[in-house]
Amino acid sequence: LYDDNKSILSFPYMVDEFDPPYDPKPLGKGLTEYIIRTGEPALIDLQKDLELRETGEVELIGTPAQIWLGVPLKEKDKVIGVIVLQDYQNPNSYGSDELQLLVFISEQIALAITRKKYSEEIQSYIKELNEANQTKDKFFSIIAHDLKNPFVTLLGFSEILLSEFKELQSDEVLYFINEMKNTADLSYNLLQNLLQWSRSQTGRIEFSPSVLNLFNLVKQNILLVNQSADKKGILLVNNVPPDLKINADKDMINTIIRNLITNAIKFTKQDGIISVESGLKNESVEISIKDTGVGMNEETIGKLFRLESTHSSMGTNNEAGTGLGLILCKEFVEKHGGKIVVDSELGKGSTFSFCIPIK
Repeated sequence: LYDDNKSILSFPYMVDEFDPPYDPKPLGKGLTEYIIRTGEPALIDLQKDLELRETGEVELIGTPAQIWLGVPLKEKDKVIGVIVLQDYQNPNSYGSDELQLLVFISEQIALAITRKKYSEEIQSYIKELNEANQTKDKFFSIIAHDLKNPFVTLLGFSEILLSEFKELQSDEVLYFINEMKNTADLSYNLLQNLLQWSRSQTGRIEFSPSVLNLFNLVKQNILLVNQSADKKGILLVNNVPPDLKINADKDMINTIIRNLITNAIKFTKQDGIISVESGLKNESVEISIKDTGVGMNEETIGKLFRLESTHSSMGTNNEAGTGLGLILCKEFVEKHGGKIVVDSELGKGSTFSFCIPIK
C-alpha cells in the first residue's frame, strides 16, 4: 500500500518463500515502485527485469524471480497500492490470462480498501464532532452558569450599596466592597481561562518555546497570587533551584504554574503551606506544587482533567471555580510533550507534578 502524503510503502500482507516481510519504507526503485510510477500492470521476466535495471528504471530488491507480475490498485486514477505475484522457479507460471485476472481482482480489492478507508475517516470525523460538541456544551454551560453567577452577586451588592448607602455602616460598606472585589477577581480569572481554553480549542494559540529561568517564573506567579494566600495565612515557598532553566512557551508555563498554585490555595486551610519544587527526572524537568490542603479521594482524582466530568468543589473558604483551569494545564503540558500527574490522599494534601522534556 502506498501513502502518497508520507511517500511510504507498506506491506500489510506478504507471504514469500525466501524474503521476510518488509518493514514500511520510503519509495525506492524496486519493481513495485515502477508500477506505482507508471500506473500500469506489468508482466516482467528475467530479460525485462535486466533491461529495466540497465536503463536505471529499477534496482534489484530482494531475491530475483523468474517471473514477476504486478498490478496497481487504483482509487479512481490514483495509485494506492500494488498486488504482486512472483515465482522463483517457473518462468511460465504467469501470462496474459493471469494478468487480466489480477487486473479484475485488483479493481474489487481497491474498491474494498477505499470503502474501508472512508469508513475509518467517517468514524474519525464522528469522534472529532462529538469532541467538538462536548467542548461547545462545556463552553456554554460555563457561560450560562459559572460566568453568570458572579454577575448576579455583583449586581445584587451594587444595588444594595446604591439604594442603602446612607443607612449602611462603614464596616458594612467595606464588607460589600470586599465581596465585590473577590467576585470580580473570580470572574476575571474565569474569563481569562475561558478565553485561553477557547483559543486552544480553535488552534489560535501559538507555541513559541524559549529558554526560561524557572525560579524567576515561579517567583513572579507567587507574587501575583500572594494576596489570596495572605488572606488565609498560607505560606508560599519557592524551592526551585535559582539557576534551573527550561525550554518552554512562557505564556503557557505561566498559565500552568499560576493555575496550579491558585488551585492549591483554594483547597488549603488556614495557615497551611504550599511549596513549588523542581528537579531533573528522566531527561525532563519535573515541577511539583505541593500543598497541605484537604486532599482528594480516588474518585475525585479520576474526574480531574476530563472535560466530560469537570466539576468544582468549593474551597476551604467557599471559593468557587469550574475545573477548567486544570484542563487548560493538561493541554498546555501536553503541548510541550510532557505529562501531568496527581498524588493525593484525603486529609493529607495534594501534589500536582508535570514534566517538561529537556530539548
